Amino acid sequence: MLAFTALKAGNLGVTGATGRALERALIGLRTLVDRSVADVRVAAGLPARHELISLADFLDQIGISAVLEAHARECKFTVSAVDERLAVDVDRHMLLSAVGNLLQNAFKRSVEANNGIVRVRDVPGSGCVFTIDLPRCASA
Repeated sequence: MLAFTALKAGNLGVTGATGRALERALIGLRTLVDRSVADVRVAAGLPARHELISLADFLDQIGISAVLEAHARECKFTVSAVDERLAVDVDRHMLLSAVGNLLQNAFKRSVEANNGIVRVRDVPGSGCVFTIDLPRCASA
């Protein structure tokens, strides 16, 4: 709210630290709402609301918040280009929640800080497999 108040007063631009703080807060709020909606729908046993969505648009939406989350945790995150013609028949909120949780947990676990690597493998016709590789150590 402080960032918005400062921007509204006209004393600051949106490209500085205040704008970035406001953007992170708004993305966090959107993520919270998406996850809350998905959680409530699952808990209530409501059926999925499937719709045909552009995979590129979905990944752009996920990518924006994931890049900010990664940057805040001093990690690198990139999204590969996807054919604009590809679409998926999914419940957008449920998928946003699942992918968002996966990415947030990966960043929180600080895989790279533990000398690990997060890998994604495409399984045609099925989806993706996310793998976290950590170095092996012998127990004492």
